[in-house]
Amino acid sequence: MLINQLMSEGNTQEALIDTVVGRTKVSRAEATRAVEQAQQTARVALDKTAEALAHVMLWGSLSLILGAIAAGLGGSVGARDLRRIPVQRAPDRDYTPAV
Repeated sequence: MLINQLMSEGNTQEALIDTVVGRTKVSRAEATRAVEQAQQTARVALDKTAEALAHVMLWGSLSLILGAIAAGLGGSVGARDLRRIPVQRAPDRDYTPAV
């Protein structure tokens, strides 16, 4: 939409209203309402996006913490089982590597 494109270019509200009036031949009052409505819609969309991103970050952080706990417990259990396996050592003798 034209208003969203113009707003993304960093124009002031008055410049946006003038542009809408010039391009669409509507009254200044209608253009003002349209620009304000577009700004309000953009704010609502921005708030919803920020809220969704906050939820994603929260759940992502919690899943990383749970993953770290699970990895620690798994490593602890796995290391404990390895201690029960007897180590077989080669008989003591001189080892001379082949050249």
